[in-house]
Amino acid sequence: MRQSRQIASVMAALLGACGPSESDESQKFDGFEWNHEWSATIDTAVRAADGDSEVAPDACWDVDLGSATGAGVGSGDQAEGANRYDCNGGTGRELVFRWRPSVDGRFTISTFGSPSDTVLEVRSGCEGPSLGCNDDAGGSLASQLVLTLDAGDEIVVIADSYSASDEDFVVVNIE
Repeated sequence: MRQSRQIASVMAALLGACGPSESDESQKFDGFEWNHEWSATIDTAVRAADGDSEVAPDACWDVDLGSATGAGVGSGDQAEGANRYDCNGGTGRELVFRWRPSVDGRFTISTFGSPSDTVLEVRSGCEGPSLGCNDDAGGSLASQLVLTLDAGDEIVVIADSYSASDEDFVVVNIE
């Protein structure tokens, strides 16, 4: 047991501590404990098609929802996404939506209406802290988070699949 902990410590040091963390109580979600703090080693600007303007180097999102709200405000195929975020330790790819509320308020973000098992995480921007993580809300395979946000806050809504076999069409609701 001690040897496996030593190996885990060495691996965490080599990987920049991107996996499970045994010490940070603030990063526990649904029984899983993760430390999502990592730093980008390459942060170069990307040029837009016009060749002059720069696109944010940390644009992690697949779909920009603006400040739209409603049932089914966002949707798409998770199989077209990456596997960058995993607040529950899953192995499936996700579709990432950028969203900014137009008013201060309390918002319910969910994946109800998605045909497969989803995990939902909301972060403050691409590299910001996790604002919440949920798997299986209300006895279903859909996920839901309720957050209080200020107008203009940039969040990313990560509609993750529970596992690689659950990658499917996903629906995101923001109400």
